[in-house]
Amino acid sequence: SPTPKPSAAPTTLPSFSPSVSPTPKPSAAPTAAPGLEDPTVRRDHVTSLLQAHLPLNTDALNWIADVDTWQPESSATAADQEWIDRYALHILYDATIGDSWNNQGWFGTTSVCSGWYGIICDSQKRVLEIDLHSNNLAGTLPTELGLLAKMGDLWISQASTSGPIPSEIGALTDLSSISLSDTTLSGFPTELCALPNLVYLSLRNSPIGTYLPLEIEQMTNLVNFRMQQTMIWGELPSHIGRMTSLQEL
Repeated sequence: SPTPKPSAAPTTLPSFSPSVSPTPKPSAAPTAAPGLEDPTVRRDHVTSLLQAHLPLNTDALNWIADVDTWQPESSATAADQEWIDRYALHILYDATIGDSWNNQGWFGTTSVCSGWYGIICDSQKRVLEIDLHSNNLAGTLPTELGLLAKMGDLWISQASTSGPIPSEIGALTDLSSISLSDTTLSGFPTELCALPNLVYLSLRNSPIGTYLPLEIEQMTNLVNFRMQQTMIWGELPSHIGRMTSLQEL
């Protein structure tokens, strides 16, 4: 006999939705600030940050633009400040004959806060401390140290550095300790006397070869002042008696 027709219509598409949602696309990884991979953009950006400090050091600027491969993750103000610290540290390296240091570890692709020998930073990646004592530094101390605005401790002792102590250090109002002992540095910038947070200053065994300024009386927070064998001219000023926190001289 003839084959009977099917009793039910063909099955329709399921009415329920899939139980598993499609896998979302991964979020994008942080990228460097736009354009800063271009040497010209890098040069112009750093130059704009340092307009108040012209003329700029050509070697440091060329290094940042053409050699340095570090890039910040954003164009935030904190990153701008690290550009300035990076610039200043490159000048310090060159000025103190960094290729002859006992310990290297500077430059490369890393932040100055990531493995640069003797550098300690704060949470905003600003340089807080430079400790390069006994590291075979020579040459001179550059004026650009005054750009490291958040620095609290500067230790460049037991070194062959010579020339004047930069007066620009006097702009670093967060400095609490300075050790420039056992060097051939000279002079005593009056600007040091205005550092409000300085508690430790050592120039021991360095040929300062000058008078101590009368403004030294302003150093009322200084606790340790080490000046042995510095060839200071004349007698110690009586104003030292007004340094009310002084415990060791």
